[in-house]
Amino acid sequence: MDIKNELIRKTLHLSSLWMIVAIYFLDQNMAIILFSAMLILLFIVEYIRMTNDYMGKIILKYCGNIIRAHERADKFNIMALSGSFYFVLAILLSVIFLPKNIAMISIAVMIFSDTMAALVGKQIGKIKIIGKTLEGSIAFFITTLLILYFAISINIYQILLISFLVTLVELISNKIKIDDNLSITASTGSLLLIFT
Repeated sequence: MDIKNELIRKTLHLSSLWMIVAIYFLDQNMAIILFSAMLILLFIVEYIRMTNDYMGKIILKYCGNIIRAHERADKFNIMALSGSFYFVLAILLSVIFLPKNIAMISIAVMIFSDTMAALVGKQIGKIKIIGKTLEGSIAFFITTLLILYFAISINIYQILLISFLVTLVELISNKIKIDDNLSITASTGSLLLIFT
């Protein structure tokens, strides 16, 4: 995916910041209902995209430039569900299993750090590591570090360790076949639970 299409995809990523605001203002049950409804709707759209030729072509016509190669399928395939589906799934699981403040921080890391990693990696990344770029991983690490530094009261050594470990998780997500929206939020949330 070229930088223009990556910019479009990551702009959509950033537009999801309203979800963090919703989590802040809604109680847990209402947040679960909201994101469950979104997930069900996304699953229906994904199912139609992969099983109905006519609708699949229409969706590809208008959204094809932001759909990654592994997300394209001509029959239903759980591995071809789009990043949007896993994005909302990650948010729903965070709301269910994490305290509100940790869920919001984990989602912020997923949104901002992943966006910075992709944009820096695509734009100036030169040094390849595990299918990604060192520059992108450094951008991910720095962004995560800054989010944690300003968002939670733990010591700087814990912040550095969490940022480093979550960066490693993001780096290997493709290799272990886990969508990074899930792996980033799960690892950030789990580590924050351990250290707070």
